[in-house]
Formats: sequence, C-alpha cells, structure tokens
Amino acid sequence: MQKQVVTRTNPLRSFLKGLLISAGLSLFLHAGILIVYYYLPGSVLMLVGLILLLSLLFWISMKYDHMLDLNEYFRRQSHLI
Repeated sequence: MQKQVVTRTNPLRSFLKGLLISAGLSLFLHAGILIVYYYLPGSVLMLVGLILLLSLLFWISMKYDHMLDLNEYFRRQSHLI
C-alpha cells in the first residue's frame, strides 16, 4: 500500500495571497489606464501635427520643383529667341 501525502493549506493565507495579487494587478491596470488617459491625447495631437508638417514640407518641395522646371523651360525658350 502507498502512503498518501496530505498537504494542508491555510485557507486564510490563500485568500490573503489571492487578495494581494488581485490588488497588485488592479493597481497596475489603473496606472496603465492613467498613463494612456494623460499621454495619449498629446501623442495623437503630436502625430497629427507631424503629419501636417511633413505634408506642408512635401507640398513646398513639389511647388519649388515645379517652379524650377518652369524656370528651366523659360530659360530654354529665351535662348531660342
């Protein structure tokens, strides 16, 4: 016959350990929500601002390139005259 090993755990100790883990995870989740709440709107605004700035720079670059092409075209036309 085999011996059965009986381990007894204190239910109060198990309950307190679960409560402590649950409280820690709740505080971690709360801190994560606060970080997102405070910093997400600013980061979204910064991202939109950067997109607008890069779009403006790209538009200026295209406009400048077009002006250089027109300048080159009229320079060639003036040599023909």
